[in-house]
Amino acid sequence: MTRIKYLFFGPAAILVIQSIAAAPLEFDITNVTGYHLTEIFIKPVSARKWEQEILAGKVLKSSEKIHISFATFFGDCFWNIRAIDADGDSYFQNRVNLCGNADISIKPLDLD
Repeated sequence: MTRIKYLFFGPAAILVIQSIAAAPLEFDITNVTGYHLTEIFIKPVSARKWEQEILAGKVLKSSEKIHISFATFFGDCFWNIRAIDADGDSYFQNRVNLCGNADISIKPLDLD
């Protein structure tokens, strides 16, 4: 299993970065789409833009799992997840609770 760590914060967080401690979030993403995923993006529901692509050039093959660990200054528990497969198809999950959901599966029903 691959482990990736990131630090996410938006422009508004920069103003208060010194007074707020980063909240750690950890979760697993399992690819059960039947296709290789080439990109995965996450963003807080309250954010307008997608954040950094978290696979960083790696491929998450079908049936593989990746562990994601990052600190965030958003303080949000609910995040949107978008994944792109090798054919360019997009998968989307809305309002995923990353504070209480340690295992997320990207599945064919998420096809956007």
